Amino acid sequence: MADHKTPEQLKREQHEQQQKQEAAKKQAEHTKQAANQKHGVVSTYTGSAEKNDPRGETFLKHDEIKQLAGDIEPGELAHLRLDEEGHPTGTVFRDFPKPDEVTATVFASPRAVFDDIVTPSGAPITKFMNPDPVLYDAGMLLRNPPPEQPGDKPSGPIGGGVINQPVTA
Repeated sequence: MADHKTPEQLKREQHEQQQKQEAAKKQAEHTKQAANQKHGVVSTYTGSAEKNDPRGETFLKHDEIKQLAGDIEPGELAHLRLDEEGHPTGTVFRDFPKPDEVTATVFASPRAVFDDIVTPSGAPITKFMNPDPVLYDAGMLLRNPPPEQPGDKPSGPIGGGVINQPVTA
């Protein structure tokens, strides 16, 4: 004959299963947090809340960001020079960066509620920035030289060369 369980036994079994599931979730979260702390994984937005970044404080103060912004107008894209460690240096500039210059693209927030300048994706400017990827190679620079800055001497013929020349017989 089959075992019949009372309603109290069924409730107790359900309660035990729920407790096991909750314990497993807590254990998984604890393991994940321990692994992140062990490997030094840090989010930009955890900044001062968590002190596990080996480089130190990551966030800039509002006054520091305002100094970096300079005279950039709301809604404008610009570039911010970075040193070898990703620290922002100087103020933003509007000209195209030189091919060997390490920069990050920034955006002047139209509504500066929190920061005057942010990255184009809306991320904050921090003390440790990732530079824009270098998309230049020697062949591309020969085919498409960077725009000349005011005061530079022209380096080649002005205007484009003729690519398709007519056939003369």
